[in-house]
Amino acid sequence: MGDDDEWNKMRRRNLKQGPPESSPNARVAEVKSMMTRSDISVALILLAIVLVSTLWVIQVRNYWERAEQIQTPVHTPAWIWEPNQFKPLLDAITKVKGETLQAPRKLVLTIYSTISGPAFNKERIMANRQRYSGLYASHPYLDVRPYFQLTPTEKFPSWQKIADYEQLAKGSDYIWYLDADAFIMSQKNVFGVILRQGKHCDVIFTTDPNGINGGSFIVRTSPWSTAFMKRVYSLRNDETIPKVQTWWEQAVFQYLLNETAGHVCLTDQQELNAYPDVEWYREFMSENLPYFWQEGDLVIHGPGLGYRALEKYLDENNLRET
Repeated sequence: MGDDDEWNKMRRRNLKQGPPESSPNARVAEVKSMMTRSDISVALILLAIVLVSTLWVIQVRNYWERAEQIQTPVHTPAWIWEPNQFKPLLDAITKVKGETLQAPRKLVLTIYSTISGPAFNKERIMANRQRYSGLYASHPYLDVRPYFQLTPTEKFPSWQKIADYEQLAKGSDYIWYLDADAFIMSQKNVFGVILRQGKHCDVIFTTDPNGINGGSFIVRTSPWSTAFMKRVYSLRNDETIPKVQTWWEQAVFQYLLNETAGHVCLTDQQELNAYPDVEWYREFMSENLPYFWQEGDLVIHGPGLGYRALEKYLDENNLRET
């Protein structure tokens, strides 16, 4: 019993005194341990925030870079040749016009478009030609000027452009006839088409599976061209010419083709007159498809398709004209 009483006394004394106090060193160590764990947690949280922020910044930057690439065309010079490569064209123009070249001058090309009726977005078409012409604003040897016929007197725009030839020829070395249902799609130099065909060409046409297409072609303002355009216009009501009442001027171009050897050059659609890849052409020309526009081609043109359908095609495919 004595031992038990002694043990009980000791236990009661310990309960009254509480647990033994820790030493000062032990308490300091415990505080340091708690602080270390807290610092590590804070550091991990900050690191996570930095990583998430960095990834977000990278994603935002990539998004805007992609958006800028899509929305802003890469600016490249409108000319890609040395000056002396234009000399044959200027010499040829001087010769056929009977001019005496007293001083260096620029080659002048006029982009002609007849725009009439509510079906066309006049502002969009005009802005396209003006932007392209602006690429040559500081060119030392080439000059490109837009011309818009907004008040046609002919019943059909196709004949208006033929009727306006002589007026245009007075201030131009070349005329690029570009219908209102066509857009310039790149900064390629249109004079390159002329150079590749040769200085002897008075008219440069493209052909599709139906023959000559008059939606985008180039005329050198020579005496031969003047006589040719007058003849075309004089045949506008000649119903002996196949399809003259539906294909208008291009029916006459096709009719006279055999008489134009040595003056008229035919080039690929890719150069000057590509079509949009739409189901209508695949059905209408199923046996012999035309050339379809690809990125980098100079022109997209929608003959028979209609301006609104072409505009819809561009917008739905996120394509931007020059």
